[in-house]
Amino acid sequence: MKRVILLLTFLVLISSVTAITDFKYDAVQNNILKDQEAIFLLHITNNDYGDKTYTLESADLNWILEQKTVLIPARATEHIEIRYTPFKDLTEKTYGVHLKITSSTDRIEKYLPVTLLRPDQILDAELITPEYIDYKRPTTIKLVITNKYKIDLKDLDVKLSNSFIDLSEKIDITKEQIRTDEFGLNFDHEIKGGTYPLTVLITSGDKVFLNKDLQISIGINSNLKEINEREESLLIKTDIIKKINEGNSDVQETFIRKLSLSQRLFTRYDPQPDEIISEAEGYVAKWNLKIAPGETLTMRITTDYRSPILLAIIIIGIGYLFYSWQYRSIKVTKKVMTIHSTQDTIGAIKVLINLKNKGGSAIHRVRVVDRIPQLEHNPTHFTGLEPSTINRGNGITLTWEIARLNPGEEKVFSYKIDDKVFIKRRINLPGTYVKYEEGNKILRTKSIGGVLKQL
Repeated sequence: MKRVILLLTFLVLISSVTAITDFKYDAVQNNILKDQEAIFLLHITNNDYGDKTYTLESADLNWILEQKTVLIPARATEHIEIRYTPFKDLTEKTYGVHLKITSSTDRIEKYLPVTLLRPDQILDAELITPEYIDYKRPTTIKLVITNKYKIDLKDLDVKLSNSFIDLSEKIDITKEQIRTDEFGLNFDHEIKGGTYPLTVLITSGDKVFLNKDLQISIGINSNLKEINEREESLLIKTDIIKKINEGNSDVQETFIRKLSLSQRLFTRYDPQPDEIISEAEGYVAKWNLKIAPGETLTMRITTDYRSPILLAIIIIGIGYLFYSWQYRSIKVTKKVMTIHSTQDTIGAIKVLINLKNKGGSAIHRVRVVDRIPQLEHNPTHFTGLEPSTINRGNGITLTWEIARLNPGEEKVFSYKIDDKVFIKRRINLPGTYVKYEEGNKILRTKSIGGVLKQL
């Protein structure tokens, strides 16, 4: 009897031990981005003597896991891959994702570690460059990109850029890979020697995986070239001096040009000299130049004798025209006089026109035109010569016609204005206009107007 009891007790103990389920896992990918899945490989061992069905499900509302049912034979181990998908509004940090495994006799709960990463946490980059970079020669630099996590990244856009470098390529980078990419550089002549920032930007769509400022150093080199040209035309000479800095550092230079007195007076500069100094033998123009790398400074020094000659011709022409106008054959004058009715009262205004032929030949078809403001009545008391016509419109126009005026001959004629309103105002009378023929020419002249001040 005692033997039977001992046997039954032994079987119960064996049964309780073998009913335990063993559980282990491997993290296949538990450092992920928000749009990726966390992957785990579960190892479940059924230590029972009978087949058993296990249900795998997520007990975490922030992580989605497709429920699975797995049948594991007695005394067997199954390897099961599960994938968790995070909700998109989760914050980037480390989580313990709740996993629940149940069977008819078991209940296992585990917290699986998952880290949500920002894109800019995954990659790093370093730059390898030659010790001395000569901008005149092609150069190769290396970019070392490190993937710090077990995350495959595809179709990444890599861009290296600064004020004079713009390079790009597309790459894939595998889990925890360190890859080295070479970039060829061909510099232009606008690069100044020194150290410059170089931005490394790695993106995929709108995700920025790396935005890092590195440094690149350019060697210093000086080389100033000068080209002289000359342009010449009638009475104009232009010297063109080009200073070309083919190096990659600033060049400072003092440029001088000797000038005679005439050149000093008739020379213009672009740009203007910093100073012009008088010396015993003439003048010296000085420029203090600073030329940046790759810059071409063009100086134009133009000695122009044509402009002053043209100016002299214009002045002579204007003088001739003034002389011709001032000394025409006909001289016409106009005087405005007041006629007093009493000692303190103006009774009327008298306008006197004098016309004289100063030339040595007769002049013909002389027309004299005088204009006065609008009056209630026409002028009266004409002496010397009656006007041919009196027209009223925008004022009153008086016209005299003289067929011939001999050399030295003089004509004097006048008229009177007795309009009371006109007399009381300040009046500006225009000059008298004369048109005549002299030889085969039709000439014109005009007198100075007359002013009657308010009394």
